[in-house]
Amino acid sequence: MTFLGMSPGMMGVLLSATVATVVFLYWLKPPPQRVVVPSTLLWDRLLKEKKRNTLLDRLRWWLSLMLALIIGLSVASGMGRPELSSPGRDVRNITVVIDNSATMATRTADGFTRWEHAVAHAGRVLGQGSASGQFLILDTSGQAPPGEPGDRRSALEVLAELTVSLGDEPQFPDLP
Repeated sequence: MTFLGMSPGMMGVLLSATVATVVFLYWLKPPPQRVVVPSTLLWDRLLKEKKRNTLLDRLRWWLSLMLALIIGLSVASGMGRPELSSPGRDVRNITVVIDNSATMATRTADGFTRWEHAVAHAGRVLGQGSASGQFLILDTSGQAPPGEPGDRRSALEVLAELTVSLGDEPQFPDLP
């Protein structure tokens, strides 16, 4: 599992701090209330009830602690934007060079343009990259902003902004 928002070390620190905080808060106990009672009969009845419910109270306390830990750890791990990795997704860095010359505006037999097919395929290729990978989009007309590789989301944004170039002189992009 990889965390898109944090490094694995930072995620471990966050999860450990969450566990420590929840356990500490559960061990905190409010001070007992002092109540003046005129009769020892009430005290005897209270002590018998306390002894009877001790096991049930402990079980309830442990179940409550476990539920609080599960909720706290779920929220804390969600902050790191976790993503499961599969064996086929070991590609770390992806560079997509896409042709956006005027010939890509040609319609195919299914009614879509070659450009639409190319953009869809590029999106699938980007989706196959690893979560911690670097992605770069380049095009043949120079519309894509030059820069360093970034994360998947920024590469998909660049891909969505590209259009078919009608009339510019095609050029092969400079690779970084």
